[in-house]
Amino acid sequence: MSALLWIPYVLIAIWMCLWFVPYSVNGNRPLPECMALIPLLTFPTVLLMACSAIAGQWWQVGFAASQLAVQALWFVSTLVDIPRGALHILGLPERRRRAADAPMPAESSASPRNLRWSLMTLNCRFGRADANDVVGQIQRRHVDVLALQEVTPELLQRLDDAGIGLELPYRSLGKASDDDNGGTNAILSRVKPAESSSSSIDILAADIPSLSLDIQGRRVRFVSAHPKSPGRGGRFWQIGIERLAGFSKRIISTHEAPSSHEPGGLPSYAPLPQETVVMGDLNSSLYHSVFRHLLTGSGLSDAAFEMKAGVHPSFPASWTYVPSMLEIDHILMTEGLIPLSISTAIIAGSDHRALCSEISMSA
Repeated sequence: MSALLWIPYVLIAIWMCLWFVPYSVNGNRPLPECMALIPLLTFPTVLLMACSAIAGQWWQVGFAASQLAVQALWFVSTLVDIPRGALHILGLPERRRRAADAPMPAESSASPRNLRWSLMTLNCRFGRADANDVVGQIQRRHVDVLALQEVTPELLQRLDDAGIGLELPYRSLGKASDDDNGGTNAILSRVKPAESSSSSIDILAADIPSLSLDIQGRRVRFVSAHPKSPGRGGRFWQIGIERLAGFSKRIISTHEAPSSHEPGGLPSYAPLPQETVVMGDLNSSLYHSVFRHLLTGSGLSDAAFEMKAGVHPSFPASWTYVPSMLEIDHILMTEGLIPLSISTAIIAGSDHRALCSEISMSA
């Protein structure tokens, strides 16, 4: 009977090896879903380890310990710097600089508080998020820029009724289309934008609206993005994540698509040269090699990873007695921006936690 325990051990080992699957094939389902669940394999591994210990199967205990050690390495890499060689093996990006080590920029009248800008992003769950709760978080955190996904006209009306215009009077809304996934995207600002657009880069999903603000003498673009979930098409999901590289200052090869119906091809494209913050439900995590490739190849950095702040699970957030387990909401930024804080907040009506961050400009 104890020998049968090797079967789940081997299955878990194979599942964990999906971390190393080349990013170019990430879109083949059910790979995206299986990769997302890799961190949860810790729980059955611990259970199996206990069973093996009770049965006196010490080889199995050692095997389980090695699996847990790999899981621990993946987690520890989000908290501390690990050797560059290990980063390359794991496909993780190198951190640019610690926020605490970065010099604070000179004061400017462009920002409400001069040095720090408060950001928040939220997937609104088909427009069901509680508008009063959203506005309450904006007021408590003094949010300067808010990114929303899965927005509906009804939600916008409820937000207006709740007084969001008094806090964030400027907005850019994505146009409704057949590519919308759960609703449109929106980006709202406390400060009047220098530029705005209802659509920027085409990621074969809901339009990505943008606002460009003048901050401390430099222009910074903020966008709200929501690549399709794997359930709406694995290749569209992969292409959507890859195309976010277009907001970077570097050029990387991406899997382009000549149309929204026939993804394929491998051309490169020139990114848009501007400091940018990408916020939203990106339907991916560091456990997806396509997301790691986005970070390592494009120059975009993940706020939580850059700060060594650990993981910030944001989904699910609506299940009773079940904590958020998957980190699929992100705030990414180009090289001239520095994350100063990162946290999450529960918003009634949504199945995602809001992800909140403060950022500043590098010197």
